[in-house]
Amino acid sequence: MKKRYEIILLDALWLSAMLLFANFWFDIQFGFNIFSSAHWQYLSVQQLTPGRVLPLFYISMAGFLIAAVAGLYFISRPRVRKINLTPEPEWPSAPVGRLPEELKPLAKDPEFSPLPKAPALPRPPRIISPVQAQRKTGQSEIKVQPINNTINTPTVNTGTNEKLREIFENSGYIVKNPPRIGDLRLDLLAIGMDETLYIVFADPHTGDMTAFEGGDSKWASNNGDFISPVWRITQAAEKIRTLFSETLDSDIQIKLKAIVVMNNANILNKDALGRIWDAFGADVFESMDGLAEFMQKHKNRKMNSEEKEDFDAYAEYIDTVADYFNKT
Repeated sequence: MKKRYEIILLDALWLSAMLLFANFWFDIQFGFNIFSSAHWQYLSVQQLTPGRVLPLFYISMAGFLIAAVAGLYFISRPRVRKINLTPEPEWPSAPVGRLPEELKPLAKDPEFSPLPKAPALPRPPRIISPVQAQRKTGQSEIKVQPINNTINTPTVNTGTNEKLREIFENSGYIVKNPPRIGDLRLDLLAIGMDETLYIVFADPHTGDMTAFEGGDSKWASNNGDFISPVWRITQAAEKIRTLFSETLDSDIQIKLKAIVVMNNANILNKDALGRIWDAFGADVFESMDGLAEFMQKHKNRKMNSEEKEDFDAYAEYIDTVADYFNKT
């Protein structure tokens, strides 16, 4: 009985969908409302004169009727479940502790020489508990060994990086050497109190543009399409968060904030995509002036004397994270 009710409801849903779609089609193509009695009366009058009604009108009506009937047939037709009663053959099992003759392992090739394993990359140290508690219990502190960074130097505008450094330092943040994460070289890495971390990507595109997220995530501008900077920095932020989850204790939560700053751009649909960028955890600014105004409203708070040791350990940990990404 329950199955019959489900079929009846599905039939009603299918007919309703076909009626709505048919009404939409006839309204767009012929200006005809199938739910209007006046339109049907007008049609009956026009049919008295041959050639007054387009053949496409009748073809469309027949097509919708065939589709509706076909849909009802596929919904209501009985379905027979096939049950295989043939028992599966039982395969003989080898005796426990012995291998069949054909499964005996082959002798190892004496001339086989495996390639040397790739050297393990240095990873950030695992922080088991807050640094202050470690020092009280006599545990060792985090030590960061200086690493000679041979990664390619960034090719971005030096003036842009200097402007970013000035904006964040004026807001009280500590600027670090930005790493390369995958194929993206960050333009700024800054830390603040309460385990705050800013990553910034300065996109050089300028002028009018339209942003698109999802699919191939490409923005359109007068100078051509380019990959969404929000998508690029979001991918970098996800890699950083993954490393945090692997090396930090769950009690330590680093607040990662991703920022994209354009080169005096005019994003035509910025308001429409604001919620999407918020969901990605990224802030987008069309110019350096907009970023400077934002950072003046979100300055880093003052450091208390008892917080200095913990903040120094946090700064060393971020340096290690940056070095790790530069070496991968």
